[in-house]
Amino acid sequence: MVRTEYGSWLPTAHFLHAFQDSDILAAGLREIKKWCGNRWLLRYILTDDSAGEQSAMRKAFPGLIAGEQEVTHLLCTVHSERALQRNLANQEYKQALEHLLTAMRIRRTRAGCEESIQAAIKACPKAKRAYIEKEWFATCPQWTMFARQHSSLLIQVSID
Repeated sequence: MVRTEYGSWLPTAHFLHAFQDSDILAAGLREIKKWCGNRWLLRYILTDDSAGEQSAMRKAFPGLIAGEQEVTHLLCTVHSERALQRNLANQEYKQALEHLLTAMRIRRTRAGCEESIQAAIKACPKAKRAYIEKEWFATCPQWTMFARQHSSLLIQVSID
């Protein structure tokens, strides 16, 4: 259980597995879903930047297609920042990295976030531009703070 800014308790769940296999992770998520029954209306899910975890979330919570509530999938900002620093570690990517970190930590609107990401794309050598466009621009509501501004709980669990 975690406590909200209003003092209410919310149920939370987590499980650990040695592999990043999306089918195993999806089965675990479906099991938690089954335990909760129809009473549980998941609104947010937070994962790291693992492709397996992201795929498992989509498998276990298909949303409106399956007649369920849409689940907002957020990525852990700590893991996202580490991925950025790992993939843009060279000095030639320093300015692009700074723009992306600004998009992640400081920008409070989608427009501002997208502006910073576009600046990162322009500042980046061609070799990494497609990477930034595909992996970061297309998924900005998942890893930036602007999508979490409406809830102090979401901000609290997003900042390490």
